[in-house]
Amino acid sequence: MKYSIIILVFLFFIQYSSFAQLTVSEKDGKYGYIDKHGNVKIPYIYNEAWNFNYPGYAYVQKEKKEYLIDTLGTEYRLAYNNIDSLSEETRALDLSCSHLVEIPKRVFMFPLLEILFLDDANMHAITTLGGIKSLPSEIGTLTNLLVLKLEKNSIKEIPTEIENLIKLQILDFGSNQLDTVVSEIGELTSLTHLNLNGNNLTFLPPEIGNLENLIFLGLNQNMLTSLPYEIGKLKNLEFIYLGMRKNSSEKFRLPSEFWNLSKLKRLDLNTCLIEELPSEIKNLTELTFLNLEINKLSKLPIEIGALNKLEVLYLYGNLLTVVPKEIGNLTNLKQLDLSRNKLTFLPKEMANLTNLKSLYLIDNNFSETEKEKVRKILPKCKVVFENL
Repeated sequence: MKYSIIILVFLFFIQYSSFAQLTVSEKDGKYGYIDKHGNVKIPYIYNEAWNFNYPGYAYVQKEKKEYLIDTLGTEYRLAYNNIDSLSEETRALDLSCSHLVEIPKRVFMFPLLEILFLDDANMHAITTLGGIKSLPSEIGTLTNLLVLKLEKNSIKEIPTEIENLIKLQILDFGSNQLDTVVSEIGELTSLTHLNLNGNNLTFLPPEIGNLENLIFLGLNQNMLTSLPYEIGKLKNLEFIYLGMRKNSSEKFRLPSEFWNLSKLKRLDLNTCLIEELPSEIKNLTELTFLNLEINKLSKLPIEIGALNKLEVLYLYGNLLTVVPKEIGNLTNLKQLDLSRNKLTFLPKEMANLTNLKSLYLIDNNFSETEKEKVRKILPKCKVVFENL
């Protein structure tokens, strides 16, 4: 459980920090934004400014007016936590944490809205099934929406009218009560980010394969046992999270087409009861993060060595008795967790992992002699054999 919590926090950080490529900077009493090299990307024109956060927007104030801006500096006139302040100029409405139980009808009177935040960050509301109970069909009238954020509510169904939101780029249904995803989701071909983490989904419709611009797909903490073969059509997918399933006693099946997602950078398959990785994993050469915790892997394919961009590899809680020598090809690896397996030794090729910062080998079967060998071949790495 401790490891799962750590991974959940890590994935949360990944999801939210990936949008924060610019930081606030102040000059002569005005605020703008700079990149990590100090280059000005958004000029110093704001009286107040906050850092960018998920889903890629920042709050700013200029001439006593509030806006959201994206990382290109595009401004969206903002109505913040006040439904009565909506006007024809409003392009962004933020009703986050307003403890709503339904979406105010007034919202649907402003079809020019482009950004709509309706998430409820009150954790108590989640545990008591609070928040918005349903998404009305009128959502289909907001055809200019680019972002729709409904995280942490109690929504059980997606209306078919969602198909009208063809400009939508970010759709967040994380931590709701969804049982199914309507096939009309396949009409949202502009989507780049789809968050369905923390629901009760048992399957995905094949139309998911129509979302060929999708970069991020969150499916953690659901009840899925398989993916449709159409998932292989998502050729631009870089992030997919499939772990921490609520029905963790049922084996998860991946179609062969899944291993053709060659742009994947982060893949989470923890708690999926996977018994074997196919040799086709060699196709995922862009992976930097791979989580295979709490599965039933008794061996790793030698093709694991093809993932030479990998920086983080979690194999905690499997049935491994050996690690292939090809792991020595993963020279960019920084974190490796092999705890709770059945290992008695590691291959000498581990010495090639000169960038490795931490190696966890808790609850294996290493003799004292083998422990010393590991420490000698990785003198600059933190090696942990026992619980701290």
